[in-house]
Amino acid sequence: MCEEACPSVSALASTQYLPVISYGCSSAVLAVTSKYPTFFRTCPATTDIHLMMEQLLLYFRWTKVALISISSSALADTADQIEVSDTVTGCVSESTI
Repeated sequence: MCEEACPSVSALASTQYLPVISYGCSSAVLAVTSKYPTFFRTCPATTDIHLMMEQLLLYFRWTKVALISISSSALADTADQIEVSDTVTGCVSESTI
């Protein structure tokens, strides 16, 4: 199921108590269990990837990292989260092109 269809399909399915199991929908919107109670995913959401990356930066004492993604990808949100959270790690974030 494509990323754009997951919220609509999940909301509709929940009205009939039908489960939606997805391997490709990683949107953070779908983590709201009160709105999408029958949605399940087999892959992790991308919302916490920035926490793992921060730990990686701290462990290796890196001060710069490059994350390259297209603007419509799921990692675009992760790049934004890293830019916001760089004050925690002290790393310098670069703007996207």
